[in-house]
Amino acid sequence: DTVWRGPIHYRRTGTNDNQVKNHAVYVFDTMKLSPQWEFNTGVRYERNEASYVTRAFDAATGAQTSVTPGESNEDLVSGRVGLVFKPVENGSVYVAAGNSLAPSASTVIAGCTATGNNQNCNVDPEKTVNYELGTKWDLLDSRLALTAALFRNDRTNVRVNDLVTTDPQVLDGRQRVDGFDIGASGKITSNWAISAAYAFLDSEVLQGAAAGAPVDSQKGQDIAGTPRHSGNVWTTYLLPKGIELGYGIRYVGEYYTEAAAVTTTVPDYTLHNAMIGYAVTRDLSLRLNLNNLTDEVYWSAVRPHGWGNPGEGRSAVLSLNYNLR
Repeated sequence: DTVWRGPIHYRRTGTNDNQVKNHAVYVFDTMKLSPQWEFNTGVRYERNEASYVTRAFDAATGAQTSVTPGESNEDLVSGRVGLVFKPVENGSVYVAAGNSLAPSASTVIAGCTATGNNQNCNVDPEKTVNYELGTKWDLLDSRLALTAALFRNDRTNVRVNDLVTTDPQVLDGRQRVDGFDIGASGKITSNWAISAAYAFLDSEVLQGAAAGAPVDSQKGQDIAGTPRHSGNVWTTYLLPKGIELGYGIRYVGEYYTEAAAVTTTVPDYTLHNAMIGYAVTRDLSLRLNLNNLTDEVYWSAVRPHGWGNPGEGRSAVLSLNYNLR
Protein backbone atom coordinates (compact mmCIF):
# COMPACT_ATOMS: atom_id res chain seq x y z
CA ASP A 1 0.00 0.00 0.00
CA THR A 2 1.79 3.12 -1.22
CA VAL A 3 -0.84 5.58 0.06
CA TRP A 4 -0.07 7.09 3.46
CA ARG A 5 -3.15 7.08 5.69
CA GLY A 6 -1.44 7.91 8.97
CA PRO A 7 -1.19 11.26 10.78
CA ILE A 8 -0.23 14.20 8.60
CA HIS A 9 0.94 16.66 11.25
CA TYR A 10 3.90 15.12 13.05
CA ARG A 11 3.99 15.43 16.83
CA ARG A 12 6.94 14.10 18.79
CA THR A 13 5.77 12.01 21.76
CA GLY A 14 9.08 10.75 23.13
CA THR A 15 12.87 10.65 22.81
CA ASN A 16 15.69 8.47 24.14
CA ASP A 17 19.22 9.76 24.68
CA ASN A 18 21.68 6.97 25.39
CA GLN A 19 25.39 6.69 26.11
CA VAL A 20 27.81 3.84 26.78
CA LYS A 21 31.36 4.09 28.10
CA ASN A 22 33.66 1.10 28.23
CA HIS A 23 37.14 0.95 29.74
CA ALA A 24 39.25 -2.20 29.75
CA VAL A 25 42.67 -3.38 30.85
CA TYR A 26 44.21 -6.80 30.30
CA VAL A 27 47.43 -8.72 30.81
CA PHE A 28 48.57 -11.77 28.85
CA ASP A 29 51.68 -13.91 29.21
CA THR A 30 53.28 -16.92 27.52
CA MET A 31 55.55 -19.04 29.67
CA LYS A 32 57.98 -21.43 27.98
CA LEU A 33 58.15 -24.42 30.31
CA SER A 34 60.51 -26.42 28.06
CA PRO A 35 61.47 -26.58 24.36
CA GLN A 36 58.26 -28.56 23.77
CA TRP A 37 55.76 -27.06 26.23
CA GLU A 38 54.30 -23.55 26.57
CA PHE A 39 51.63 -22.24 28.93
CA ASN A 40 49.46 -19.23 28.05
CA THR A 41 47.27 -17.32 30.46
CA GLY A 42 45.58 -13.94 30.63
CA VAL A 43 42.92 -11.93 32.42
CA ARG A 44 40.83 -8.94 31.32
CA TYR A 45 38.86 -6.41 33.38
CA GLU A 46 36.18 -4.16 31.89
CA ARG A 47 34.09 -1.38 33.32
CA ASN A 48 30.89 -0.87 31.31
CA GLU A 49 28.78 2.20 32.11
CA ALA A 50 25.48 2.80 30.29
CA SER A 51 23.07 5.66 30.90
CA TYR A 52 19.90 6.92 29.26
CA VAL A 53 17.34 9.67 29.57
CA THR A 54 13.77 9.10 28.32
CA ARG A 55 11.59 12.16 27.71
CA ALA A 56 7.84 12.13 27.04
CA PHE A 57 5.91 14.90 25.27
CA ASP A 58 2.23 15.79 25.03
CA ALA A 59 0.99 14.84 21.56
CA ALA A 60 -1.41 17.78 21.39
CA THR A 61 0.80 20.62 22.65
CA GLY A 62 4.30 19.24 22.18
CA ALA A 63 5.18 20.15 25.77
CA GLN A 64 7.52 17.89 27.70
CA THR A 65 5.62 15.94 30.34
CA SER A 66 8.23 13.71 32.00
CA VAL A 67 11.95 12.94 32.21
CA THR A 68 13.12 9.47 33.26
CA PRO A 69 16.85 8.90 33.74
CA GLY A 70 18.47 5.52 34.25
CA GLU A 71 21.83 3.79 34.31
CA SER A 72 23.42 0.36 34.31
CA ASN A 73 27.02 -0.17 35.47
CA GLU A 74 28.86 -3.48 35.26
CA ASP A 75 32.30 -4.81 36.20
CA LEU A 76 33.30 -7.68 33.90
CA VAL A 77 36.22 -10.05 34.52
CA SER A 78 37.19 -12.72 32.00
CA GLY A 79 40.20 -14.95 31.47
CA ARG A 80 41.82 -17.58 29.31
CA VAL A 81 44.35 -20.40 29.74
CA GLY A 82 46.05 -22.61 27.18
CA LEU A 83 48.68 -25.31 26.91
CA VAL A 84 50.78 -25.83 23.76
CA PHE A 85 52.76 -28.96 22.92
CA LYS A 86 55.31 -28.95 20.07
CA PRO A 87 56.17 -32.56 19.15
CA VAL A 88 58.42 -31.24 16.37
CA GLU A 89 59.73 -27.80 15.47
CA ASN A 90 57.21 -27.21 12.68
CA GLY A 91 54.08 -28.54 14.43
CA SER A 92 52.06 -27.83 17.54
CA VAL A 93 48.96 -29.06 19.35
CA TYR A 94 47.09 -26.94 21.88
CA VAL A 95 44.19 -27.03 24.32
CA ALA A 96 42.57 -23.84 25.58
CA ALA A 97 39.65 -22.63 27.64
CA GLY A 98 38.29 -19.18 28.31
CA ASN A 99 35.23 -17.16 29.11
CA SER A 100 33.66 -13.90 27.94
CA LEU A 101 30.86 -11.65 29.19
CA ALA A 102 28.37 -9.60 27.17
CA PRO A 103 26.72 -6.82 29.18
CA SER A 104 23.03 -6.08 28.84
CA ALA A 105 22.20 -3.47 26.20
CA SER A 106 18.72 -2.71 27.53
CA THR A 107 19.57 0.78 28.69
CA VAL A 108 20.99 1.59 25.27
CA ILE A 109 18.30 0.13 23.02
CA ALA A 110 15.07 1.30 24.62
CA GLY A 111 15.66 1.94 28.28
CA CYS A 112 14.09 -0.29 30.89
CA THR A 113 11.08 -0.20 33.14
CA ALA A 114 10.29 -1.37 36.64
CA THR A 115 7.49 -3.68 35.46
CA GLY A 116 6.43 -5.50 32.33
CA ASN A 117 8.42 -7.31 29.67
CA ASN A 118 11.11 -4.60 29.59
CA GLN A 119 12.10 -5.18 33.20
CA ASN A 120 15.77 -5.47 32.26
CA CYS A 121 17.47 -2.83 34.40
CA ASN A 122 20.84 -3.98 35.75
CA VAL A 123 20.43 -7.62 34.70
CA ASP A 124 23.54 -9.80 34.83
CA PRO A 125 25.63 -10.13 31.65
CA GLU A 126 25.33 -13.08 29.32
CA LYS A 127 28.17 -15.56 29.82
CA THR A 128 30.06 -17.70 27.30
CA VAL A 129 32.62 -20.41 28.05
CA ASN A 130 34.80 -21.72 25.20
CA TYR A 131 36.77 -24.98 25.00
CA GLU A 132 39.11 -25.62 22.08
CA LEU A 133 41.49 -28.30 20.83
CA GLY A 134 43.60 -27.42 17.81
CA THR A 135 46.76 -27.96 15.84
CA LYS A 136 49.00 -26.07 13.43
CA TRP A 137 51.67 -27.39 11.05
CA ASP A 138 54.18 -25.62 8.80
CA LEU A 139 55.10 -27.83 5.85
CA LEU A 140 57.18 -27.70 2.67
CA ASP A 141 59.86 -25.49 4.21
CA SER A 142 57.19 -23.19 5.69
CA ARG A 143 55.54 -22.64 2.28
CA LEU A 144 52.32 -24.28 3.51
CA ALA A 145 50.55 -23.71 6.84
CA LEU A 146 47.72 -26.02 7.93
CA THR A 147 45.40 -25.39 10.88
CA ALA A 148 42.47 -27.27 12.42
CA ALA A 149 40.43 -26.84 15.59
CA LEU A 150 37.52 -28.46 17.43
CA PHE A 151 35.57 -26.23 19.81
CA ARG A 152 32.51 -25.90 22.03
CA ASN A 153 30.87 -22.64 23.09
CA ASP A 154 28.40 -22.77 25.98
CA ARG A 155 26.30 -19.65 26.50
CA THR A 156 24.30 -19.06 29.68
CA ASN A 157 22.34 -16.20 31.23
CA VAL A 158 20.55 -15.70 27.91
CA ARG A 159 17.55 -13.47 28.45
CA VAL A 160 14.16 -15.09 27.82
CA ASN A 161 10.61 -14.04 28.63
CA ASP A 162 9.26 -15.43 31.90
CA LEU A 163 6.29 -17.33 30.47
CA VAL A 164 5.27 -18.43 33.95
CA THR A 165 4.31 -14.93 35.14
CA THR A 166 4.14 -13.29 31.65
CA ASP A 167 5.96 -10.34 33.17
CA PRO A 168 9.73 -9.75 33.41
CA GLN A 169 12.52 -11.29 31.42
CA VAL A 170 14.75 -13.77 33.22
CA LEU A 171 18.26 -15.14 32.62
CA ASP A 172 17.29 -18.79 32.17
CA GLY A 173 18.26 -19.24 28.51
CA ARG A 174 21.09 -21.62 27.52
CA GLN A 175 22.70 -22.19 24.12
CA ARG A 176 25.51 -24.36 22.73
CA VAL A 177 27.61 -24.42 19.58
CA ASP A 178 29.85 -27.37 18.68
CA GLY A 179 32.01 -27.00 15.63
CA PHE A 180 35.29 -27.26 13.85
CA ASP A 181 37.30 -25.18 11.40
CA ILE A 182 40.14 -25.99 9.06
CA GLY A 183 42.44 -23.68 7.13
CA ALA A 184 45.34 -23.73 4.72
CA SER A 185 47.56 -20.98 3.38
CA GLY A 186 50.77 -20.97 1.44
CA LYS A 187 52.51 -20.66 -1.90
CA ILE A 188 52.05 -23.09 -4.74
CA THR A 189 54.94 -21.40 -6.56
CA SER A 190 57.07 -18.38 -5.74
CA ASN A 191 54.46 -16.16 -7.49
CA TRP A 192 51.23 -18.03 -6.74
CA ALA A 193 49.71 -17.85 -3.24
CA ILE A 194 46.45 -19.29 -1.96
CA SER A 195 44.49 -19.42 1.30
CA ALA A 196 41.32 -21.32 2.18
CA ALA A 197 39.15 -21.90 5.24
CA TYR A 198 36.00 -23.81 6.17
CA ALA A 199 33.89 -23.77 9.33
CA PHE A 200 31.05 -26.01 10.50
CA LEU A 201 28.76 -24.92 13.34
CA ASP A 202 26.25 -27.25 15.01
CA SER A 203 24.17 -24.91 17.17
CA GLU A 204 21.34 -25.73 19.55
CA VAL A 205 19.07 -23.89 21.96
CA LEU A 206 19.30 -25.92 25.16
CA GLN A 207 16.70 -23.82 26.95
CA GLY A 208 14.70 -21.05 25.30
CA ALA A 209 12.12 -20.30 27.99
CA ALA A 210 12.03 -19.62 31.70
CA ALA A 211 12.57 -22.54 34.05
CA GLY A 212 9.23 -24.15 34.79
CA ALA A 213 7.54 -22.85 31.65
CA PRO A 214 4.89 -25.27 30.34
CA VAL A 215 6.19 -25.01 26.75
CA ASP A 216 9.66 -24.31 25.38
CA SER A 217 9.13 -23.91 21.63
CA GLN A 218 12.78 -22.99 20.98
CA LYS A 219 14.40 -25.94 22.73
CA GLY A 220 16.32 -28.13 20.31
CA GLN A 221 16.26 -25.59 17.47
CA ASP A 222 19.27 -24.00 15.78
CA ILE A 223 20.44 -20.70 17.21
CA ALA A 224 19.27 -17.73 15.16
CA GLY A 225 21.85 -16.20 12.83
CA THR A 226 24.18 -19.23 12.93
CA PRO A 227 24.90 -20.83 9.53
CA ARG A 228 26.05 -24.45 9.60
CA HIS A 229 28.47 -24.07 6.70
CA SER A 230 30.75 -21.21 5.69
CA GLY A 231 34.05 -20.92 3.89
CA ASN A 232 36.26 -18.90 1.61
CA VAL A 233 39.10 -19.27 -0.88
CA TRP A 234 41.43 -16.47 -1.99
CA THR A 235 44.34 -16.70 -4.42
CA THR A 236 46.79 -14.20 -5.88
CA TYR A 237 49.33 -14.41 -8.69
CA LEU A 238 52.24 -12.05 -9.21
CA LEU A 239 52.93 -11.21 -12.85
CA PRO A 240 55.98 -9.46 -14.30
CA LYS A 241 56.23 -5.65 -14.16
CA GLY A 242 54.77 -5.56 -10.62
CA ILE A 243 51.23 -6.60 -11.61
CA GLU A 244 49.29 -8.76 -9.15
CA LEU A 245 45.96 -10.53 -9.82
CA GLY A 246 43.61 -11.89 -7.18
CA TYR A 247 40.36 -13.84 -7.09
CA GLY A 248 38.25 -15.21 -4.25
CA ILE A 249 35.00 -16.94 -3.36
CA ARG A 250 33.12 -16.60 -0.08
CA TYR A 251 30.19 -18.83 0.89
CA VAL A 252 27.75 -18.49 3.80
CA GLY A 253 25.06 -21.13 4.32
CA GLU A 254 21.44 -20.51 5.19
CA TYR A 255 20.39 -19.85 8.77
CA TYR A 256 17.27 -19.20 10.79
CA THR A 257 16.10 -15.69 11.62
CA GLU A 258 14.91 -16.80 15.06
CA ALA A 259 14.99 -20.12 16.84
CA ALA A 260 11.21 -20.40 17.28
CA ALA A 261 10.48 -19.80 13.57
CA VAL A 262 12.21 -22.82 12.06
CA THR A 263 10.59 -22.23 8.66
CA THR A 264 11.94 -18.67 8.34
CA THR A 265 15.42 -18.89 6.90
CA VAL A 266 17.88 -16.50 5.31
CA PRO A 267 19.08 -17.98 1.98
CA ASP A 268 22.69 -18.98 1.51
CA TYR A 269 24.86 -16.89 -0.77
CA THR A 270 28.14 -16.97 -2.65
CA LEU A 271 30.23 -13.89 -3.36
CA HIS A 272 32.89 -13.60 -6.06
CA ASN A 273 35.59 -10.97 -5.61
CA ALA A 274 38.60 -9.98 -7.68
CA MET A 275 41.63 -7.70 -7.38
CA ILE A 276 44.31 -6.22 -9.58
CA GLY A 277 47.32 -4.44 -8.14
CA TYR A 278 50.27 -2.58 -9.58
CA ALA A 279 53.52 -1.70 -7.83
CA VAL A 280 54.43 1.76 -9.13
CA THR A 281 57.58 1.89 -7.04
CA ARG A 282 58.96 -0.07 -4.12
CA ASP A 283 56.80 1.90 -1.69
CA LEU A 284 53.90 3.11 -3.87
CA SER A 285 51.20 0.78 -5.19
CA LEU A 286 47.74 0.93 -6.76
CA ARG A 287 45.00 -1.60 -6.07
CA LEU A 288 41.58 -2.08 -7.65
CA ASN A 289 39.16 -4.33 -5.74
CA LEU A 290 36.05 -5.61 -7.50
CA ASN A 291 33.53 -6.88 -4.95
CA ASN A 292 30.47 -9.06 -5.56
CA LEU A 293 31.16 -9.48 -9.26
CA THR A 294 27.83 -11.23 -9.97
CA ASP A 295 25.83 -8.60 -8.05
CA GLU A 296 24.47 -11.29 -5.74
CA VAL A 297 21.46 -10.25 -3.65
CA TYR A 298 22.04 -11.29 -0.05
CA TRP A 299 21.42 -10.17 3.51
CA SER A 300 24.33 -9.02 5.65
CA ALA A 301 22.27 -8.81 8.85
CA VAL A 302 18.79 -10.07 9.66
CA ARG A 303 16.74 -9.48 12.78
CA PRO A 304 13.64 -11.39 13.92
CA HIS A 305 10.18 -10.35 12.77
CA GLY A 306 11.13 -10.01 9.11
CA TRP A 307 13.53 -7.12 8.50
CA GLY A 308 17.20 -6.92 7.69
CA ASN A 309 20.01 -5.13 5.90
CA PRO A 310 20.84 -6.02 2.29
CA GLY A 311 24.47 -6.81 1.54
CA GLU A 312 26.69 -4.63 -0.58
CA GLY A 313 26.05 -4.95 -4.31
CA ARG A 314 28.61 -4.94 -7.09
CA SER A 315 31.24 -2.31 -6.32
CA ALA A 316 34.74 -1.20 -7.26
CA VAL A 317 37.27 0.40 -4.92
CA LEU A 318 40.50 1.97 -6.15
CA SER A 319 43.10 2.58 -3.47
CA LEU A 320 46.54 4.17 -3.42
CA ASN A 321 48.98 2.81 -0.85
CA TYR A 322 52.30 4.32 0.24
CA ASN A 323 54.69 2.65 2.63
CA LEU A 324 56.55 4.99 4.99
CA ARG A 325 59.85 3.34 5.80
